[in-house]
Amino acid sequence: MAGKTVCLRGGIYPQYVDASAGFNQVERRSGAPEKPILFTNYPGEIAEIHGSTKVYGSYITFRGMPNDTRNCSAMHPCGLIFEGSSGYVLNAVSIMNSSGPGHVIFDHVEIRKGNYHAGFYQEGCNNVITGSYVHDNGVQDRNEDNGIYWSKTPADCRNGGLIANNVVEHNFSKGIQLYAGASASTPAYVTVRGNISVSNGAQGAVIWGDNNTFVDNILYNNNEIAGAAGGAQAGLYAGTANFVHHNMTWSTSDRGGKRSGWYVRNGCCLTNNSIADPLFLDPTQHNWDLKPSSPASEWANRVSTYASRPRPSIPKTKE
Repeated sequence: MAGKTVCLRGGIYPQYVDASAGFNQVERRSGAPEKPILFTNYPGEIAEIHGSTKVYGSYITFRGMPNDTRNCSAMHPCGLIFEGSSGYVLNAVSIMNSSGPGHVIFDHVEIRKGNYHAGFYQEGCNNVITGSYVHDNGVQDRNEDNGIYWSKTPADCRNGGLIANNVVEHNFSKGIQLYAGASASTPAYVTVRGNISVSNGAQGAVIWGDNNTFVDNILYNNNEIAGAAGGAQAGLYAGTANFVHHNMTWSTSDRGGKRSGWYVRNGCCLTNNSIADPLFLDPTQHNWDLKPSSPASEWANRVSTYASRPRPSIPKTKE
């Protein structure tokens, strides 16, 4: 019920769904403003939830502990792990609350082995994924099997959600995708800030829709397999009022070339983005922490929160 905490002891919670179900956990209850339902792991223990999860409710938080690092990763394990259903064609996690107020938060969790569309898929308003490790999702479709797939937002929604400070690694297709049926207007008012998207089969990020903010992200060594959009690290496909600012892209196979940059088919506006090696500590060991000498090291001190996401003003400088 609203305001309650569900604390999961360490261990594996096995998949048990039958052939007609697919989703292992389906949450239809809702919390309330200032009284969310909280799911978390027992301190010092790791809870692995096997079998895909679907959320219809609103005002629900899933939080892995400890959450005192910028993000979870292979180097910084999460205490709450969501693994997609084996033997089904499903996302690992789906948020389907577009008819409600939303406010579903996944914070410092690990999401892996979803085998359709995405590790994390959402349709709704006010939803959030922060500080999480989304990796190794997708098995069959280079166009659809993404890490984070942010789909349609309701027409009256002015907070399309927050995707911040996540590590999105080695997903079958794209790392982060804002897309809803090739619409130029939705998803809208989504903030994507401070993410590291690396080694995904297609682009590190794809932006459709309008009025979205995409800033301070690092896109590295993506699209080596699919070669989509000219092999570029990211693509801007639609929108007259998107704000794509101060992101860093790099490809070790094409240093400074077209594979290291952005593909723009349509839309606006790209400002002050750079092509540079972000200087990760040890990519071979999946250590995506930044060296002190990294040209992106200043970004590591910026923290995006659900309550504070001002859109930066467009500077008077050319890209």
